Amino acid sequence: MKFARFALVLVVLSGCLNKPDCAPTATNLVKIGFVNAANQARPTAIDSIRVVGLTEVLYKGVTISAAELPLRPDLSQAEFEFFFEQRAEKIALTYNAQPQVISMECGAYTIFKDLTLTESTFVADSVITSQTSTNATVNIQLRIE
Repeated sequence: MKFARFALVLVVLSGCLNKPDCAPTATNLVKIGFVNAANQARPTAIDSIRVVGLTEVLYKGVTISAAELPLRPDLSQAEFEFFFEQRAEKIALTYNAQPQVISMECGAYTIFKDLTLTESTFVADSVITSQTSTNATVNIQLRIE
């Protein structure tokens, strides 16, 4: 009798495993972290951050140690300008935007991967995680001295 109950519970639970996980972790936001020479978070007084070629200001008059900047799925590159502490810095990125169907129930998401820094005027920079995700803490670290 115990085995029959266990088998029934196992069958019911295994049916749940066949359903796809529709919790999206894909995002078009690249996460930028500002760090000091010791690779510790560096709060930075931002005058503005802009996408090169657009007039929209993404961040204005805030003190932050990280920023989330948008990537477009119809492009494979992006450039951002940072104005802070009487300085102007710039980064350029390339990436692959790839639509991916998780399942018929979940639909499609765009995955942004192969993130590469092609230009940077910061003292030092590094790509920490080359795929954007809501779970990633940072994709790119920019050192400010």
